[in-house]
Amino acid sequence: MPRIRIISTIFTIFTYLTVKSTTATTPPTTPPTTPLNVHTSPDASVANYISSILPPSGWTILSFAQTVGGVISPEEQEENAQISCEETKAITHGYLRSISDYIIVGSGTLTSDNPRLLPYGADNGLVPVVLTGRKEEVAKWLNGKEAKMGRKAECVVTGGSARGVRGELDALRGGKAKIVVEGGPGTLQRWIDEDCWDIMIVTVGGK
Repeated sequence: MPRIRIISTIFTIFTYLTVKSTTATTPPTTPPTTPLNVHTSPDASVANYISSILPPSGWTILSFAQTVGGVISPEEQEENAQISCEETKAITHGYLRSISDYIIVGSGTLTSDNPRLLPYGADNGLVPVVLTGRKEEVAKWLNGKEAKMGRKAECVVTGGSARGVRGELDALRGGKAKIVVEGGPGTLQRWIDEDCWDIMIVTVGGK
C-alpha cells in the first residue's frame, strides 16, 4: 500500500504526499512538523523530506489540487481559485518545479487555466510539455503566450501512452528525466492508470 504523510496544513487547506510502496527509498523516521513559510521558500524540513524519498535515477511526480469532495476542476472558477493558496503553491509551484526537468499538462488545462508553467521566482530551465492531439493549434496559442511563460513550450502529440511520453523524455535526459505532471484530470488519470508515477502530492481545500 502507498505511504501517506500530511506535509503541510494551512487553515482549512492541507497538502499530503503519497509514495508508491514500490519506490525503492526509505523515508526519514521523523516527518516535517513545521508549517511552510511562503514569504521566503518552502520550509526546509518539507523540502528535505521530499528530496530524501525521490528515486535517484529520475522520477515522475503527480501534483494537483482538489476540493474536499474530490473535484479537481470545479466549474466555478471562484471555487477553483480557493483550492490552493500561496502557502501550498510554495511546494507545488515553487519547490517541485524548481527541481524538475519537465512539467506536463494537457491542452485543456493550458487553454482553460492559462497557467504560468515556470517555477515561482526563478527560471531553472524547466521545459513545459503539452500533451495534445492538436499540435499546431496549441503551438500557436503557446507562442502567443510566450511572454508570460518565459519560453515556448514543447508540444508532444499524444496518440500513445504515458509510459511512451516518459520514455521519450527519459531518452532526452539519459534515462533520468525528472517530471512533474500537473493535470488536468484526464492527463492525471492516464498516468495513474498506467502506474506511471513515483510520488503523488495533493492539495485539498475548498468545498
